[in-house]
Amino acid sequence: MTFFLTMITKNTWQNIYLSAMTAKTDFFPLFMHIPKTAGTTLHYVLRRQYRKRLQTFYSTESLKKPVIAASTAAAIGHFRYNFASKLPAKNYSFGTFLRHPFSQVFSHYHFIKSNQNGNHAAFANFTLEDFVAHPFGNNFQVRSICGIEEIDNEVQVLETAKAHLKQFFFVGITEEFDEGLLVLQKKMGWLKKPYYLRGTVQDYKTQISEADKAIIEKSNALDIALYEFGKDLWLQQKNAAQIDARQLQKFKMRNHWYSLLADKWSKLKQRVAE
Repeated sequence: MTFFLTMITKNTWQNIYLSAMTAKTDFFPLFMHIPKTAGTTLHYVLRRQYRKRLQTFYSTESLKKPVIAASTAAAIGHFRYNFASKLPAKNYSFGTFLRHPFSQVFSHYHFIKSNQNGNHAAFANFTLEDFVAHPFGNNFQVRSICGIEEIDNEVQVLETAKAHLKQFFFVGITEEFDEGLLVLQKKMGWLKKPYYLRGTVQDYKTQISEADKAIIEKSNALDIALYEFGKDLWLQQKNAAQIDARQLQKFKMRNHWYSLLADKWSKLKQRVAE
């Protein structure tokens, strides 16, 4: 009897703790992870904030037939705008980080070619020119935010993407990722500071050249236009949150120490386990 009472008490306090640490919003946040926009690092932050109440959607099956667990408070994944229509009725709202297409496409191209998992074999012999002719390298951010595969009418597609983006509860840019996290903390009411470890930062031997930029620009005009539009939305949110230079510097300094300590703790736990 004492054992069961102890378990009930333990579970009750766990639920109270998770509930207290979870953001109090009037919508269900769907964090759209566009590849190579610091999404893996954002996933780390969200996991610290929501713990077991964060649900991920990355596999093909989970994206095609998504099921939201009753305890889920937020979700992140490689889903597109039409993902919400596959979910049970609820007040969903998207948030995302955009990245300048020069960096996003170049990084995505080298990631797919160097990653031995996933689609590596299909792209192993691709040149950058080949990649920007493929949907993965051709206005991919617009495709994600529109929720489409094919781009028929470029003008209409861009306007649809802009209209969708204006409805997002959060739009950040990867180039100001730390500021974006501080804005998210205020907007979502997170009690924990959004400290993080760097996710998957590739150290490519080849750096982007002016010729590479020209190749990407020629096939990603829509993404470039959407990035500039999204950048304006980001600046509005940043100004409204009143994130100043002092706050940012303080966060960067503390996050640096957090990263060092967390890395050392992770290695220590591995040694103990052995």
